[in-house]
Amino acid sequence: MKNQLIKVLLIEDDPDDVFLIKDMIESVCGLLYCFELAHVNRLSGALEYIREQHVDVVLTDLGLPDSQGLATVTTLLEKAQSTPVVVLTGLADEAIGMEAVTMGAQDYLIKGEVEREILVRAMAYAIQRKKEQEELRRKNAELAILYHVSQKVNQSIDLHETLADVLEAITGIETLGLEQKGVLFLIQDEELVMVHQVGHDQEMLLPHFLADHRRCHVDTCLCGLAARTGEVIVSLNSETDARHTLQYPEIPAHGHIIIPLKAKDLLVGILCLYLPVNTEVEQEKKDLLVALGHQIGIAIDNARLYEETRALSLRDPLTGLANRRHMGIIVDDNLARAKRSGTPFSVIMFDIDHFKKVNDTQGHDAGDLILVETTRVAAGELRDIDLKVRFGGEEFLILLPDASLPEARNVAERIRLAVQQEVAITISLGVTSYREGDDQESLIKRVDAALYRAKKEGRNRVVAD
Repeated sequence: MKNQLIKVLLIEDDPDDVFLIKDMIESVCGLLYCFELAHVNRLSGALEYIREQHVDVVLTDLGLPDSQGLATVTTLLEKAQSTPVVVLTGLADEAIGMEAVTMGAQDYLIKGEVEREILVRAMAYAIQRKKEQEELRRKNAELAILYHVSQKVNQSIDLHETLADVLEAITGIETLGLEQKGVLFLIQDEELVMVHQVGHDQEMLLPHFLADHRRCHVDTCLCGLAARTGEVIVSLNSETDARHTLQYPEIPAHGHIIIPLKAKDLLVGILCLYLPVNTEVEQEKKDLLVALGHQIGIAIDNARLYEETRALSLRDPLTGLANRRHMGIIVDDNLARAKRSGTPFSVIMFDIDHFKKVNDTQGHDAGDLILVETTRVAAGELRDIDLKVRFGGEEFLILLPDASLPEARNVAERIRLAVQQEVAITISLGVTSYREGDDQESLIKRVDAALYRAKKEGRNRVVAD
């Protein structure tokens, strides 16, 4: 702080007071401070000066030609929020000076009692206190942002819902100075996969924008660079930055800050945020966004862990097929859809003929192998939208959305023949379709009865009801 130059703006319309204060201020240049004084005699002139020039501290009278009393303080605090204000009052106005401090002025001095040392100390302390207040305000604002985003992160355990909420929240925080545009990518192998975007409705209509951004290789453009290096990337101008390799003439120049999203030191995603062109990013803002990125990275990791755990809870560990719990959810969804729109919905139930004999004669390992091979062969006859379920033991269920009873019966027959040829065992199958008034229990009961008939009629056959 040696010989720090402090720029003072004096707002005073009394020439005598101006002369005295100017003499005191300009005669001081010690080990710590030197002062440079600018003077205006009206509040309007002060506001114009502050807009155009840097000012370290404002020293103002309360009785001005264009503003009187505390209204002067109110206007200065509103229009020059980051600049400390010291008020000059008359002896009879000391109470107003104290009230000005209560409103947000840093200090007040009584005219006629001001000495050089008191004036210098008051202005220096005003600057210091204002800096401390601004730092506290900034820290509180950062904490508020972190809290706001953490609330969004913790509102849902659904990964895509969480990321959508988080991106909307971050791009909507005015104090960050971002454009209300952004993209969130997840890392999958060596690719960035776009999972959510904000503010790109027009860009999505461009021929190549969506294709370029839906999935892109690590190393592509700025986001790929951030993924490869694991470092924050700041770009001031997309048109002049050679690293910004994806260019579209329809999109105007803009800036970027790209945040790697990490969990346990592993990269899990990329947060791409937009800045007004040629906007410098202060270190404090960068640090805050990195902290936000850390929160989001942990949220992604937790959501993925939840999805993996949930998937395991809905799968049969031997065959990898859906279990009865998962089946119940999907059956209810398809029944609701069939009731609502009248679309067909069919179910196949089958089991392996004489399976107990296989276990008894060849052992459970051989039995398990037959179960796995049977489901593999059956899956080869199904569509991606069909759900395969291990219903229990050697019994299996297949859910066929948008399939009529004749279509489902044909599928069942193909499965029967394929299993007989490739696994060298036989299976019996029952088939049914949704009927008006069906619920899950009635549907499963009817297909189970059809399977029972197939076995009773000699096995290795399909019975439809």
